[in-house]
Amino acid sequence: MKTNQKQELNSEDETDDDEEEDYVEDLKEIIAKKGNRGPRSSVSAEAFGQWNRKEDFVARVVPKSESSKKAILEKLNGAFMFQSLSDKEKEVVIDAMEEIQAPEHENIIKEGEQGDCLFVVG
Repeated sequence: MKTNQKQELNSEDETDDDEEEDYVEDLKEIIAKKGNRGPRSSVSAEAFGQWNRKEDFVARVVPKSESSKKAILEKLNGAFMFQSLSDKEKEVVIDAMEEIQAPEHENIIKEGEQGDCLFVVG
């Protein structure tokens, strides 16, 4: 009985070793296919120091009625991407927004094109 248990243990160990060897071989193949592309062409990072000072930022303010501000705030509160903003930060976003009237059925956003602004549809 001990012999069978020992054989089962060995076959399990061999299976684990086989799987590990297969993984290593697959990894070598993946690396070989990628080839040596040379050094990275660029690295992106946030600049600190004199190039990134909060006191240099001046928020855009577009005049709007209190009813417009309230309507925008309701939309922002319902959007997940604004949930982590404080009330003061939401005020900055609301003040920067500009109302645009578009005719019904006009294409405002075209799929696949690069965007340069955010729309809040009311």
